[in-house]
Amino acid sequence: MRNPTRQETSTSARKRMNRIKQLAIFTFFLVLFAPGCQKEEAHSPSCPSDSGTVNQVDNKKGESTDQVKATPHFSFVAIGDNGCDCPAQEKIAARMLGLYEENPYNLVLMLGDNIYGTWSKRGGDPDLFPDRFDKYYKVLEDRGVKFHAALGNHDIEDNNGIYEINDTARFGIMGKDGYYSYTPDIKVGEKPLITFFALNSNRMVHGKKDEVQIKWLERALSESNAIWKVVYFHHPLYSPYGAHKPDFGFRNAVEETLVNGGVQVTIAGHNHYYARMKPQKGIIHFISGGGGANLKKPKANGYTACAMEVNNFIYMEVYPEGISFRAISSDGQVIDSGIIDSRTSFHSRLYNLK
Repeated sequence: MRNPTRQETSTSARKRMNRIKQLAIFTFFLVLFAPGCQKEEAHSPSCPSDSGTVNQVDNKKGESTDQVKATPHFSFVAIGDNGCDCPAQEKIAARMLGLYEENPYNLVLMLGDNIYGTWSKRGGDPDLFPDRFDKYYKVLEDRGVKFHAALGNHDIEDNNGIYEINDTARFGIMGKDGYYSYTPDIKVGEKPLITFFALNSNRMVHGKKDEVQIKWLERALSESNAIWKVVYFHHPLYSPYGAHKPDFGFRNAVEETLVNGGVQVTIAGHNHYYARMKPQKGIIHFISGGGGANLKKPKANGYTACAMEVNNFIYMEVYPEGISFRAISSDGQVIDSGIIDSRTSFHSRLYNLK
């Protein structure tokens, strides 16, 4: 039998290598777009520590940071579980102001539990607004930053949250039942760059049904042609262990609508820590419940990409091609960062900021 030549051996080796590469790519995308683990297993919570700069673009595009900055973009901050009038709220608010002075942003999303109660007053009581909101955030409002809030379980203790809903100057709640959409005035061609959809998750947890809100969400998402669709609310759909478990009734009520409506990102609070979950059905879920209230310890499970017991807020810069995000602690450390690619809805690159 004839022995293969060196050239034939080399050709065969290349073919094997190509097959291995194809299999690896197939496996990557199979895992990437899988609907998520059914069994949750405990893991050690951690955040990535890759080096680089979050504002960099993919080197394959050959674009510089300056070029990206020149494209239409919109920046915002998200905070949750903050309205406690406590030292941690003060520290986070100071960091938010410091960030604004370096990188001005347009909007603050409030993820619920905006106004905690006291021993004598219930959560959401308007008498508490000066000490639990103005004291920390009026300085940003005076600079033109808009606030748009979702309602948390503590916000509805007093008259079902009506006082926060009615105080649009502070909380920017644009729907009489606590759910609404908001589209900043920035377009790419004929399309809005981003639309935000705030849900009142209180109406859909603990077995409650809200067909009216779901029908509104279906219609609002289907009618939107925004490049980015970000949905925010109080109760997380996916979460590490520790503190509040995900409410499966709420998840079952809204997840299919979010997926079918082209949502790429959700941001929730409720659990007093930071977490970023692995993509579930093409959606990346963040939890930022460390805006001031007493922290809880997360215990990562099979859904968890990153989890930390730390006071925090999230800063995001939205571009047509992607969203860069940074989770920032009360001492100014970037605890998690990355880029969400609009083509894949997946943070394929993760960076720590210098």
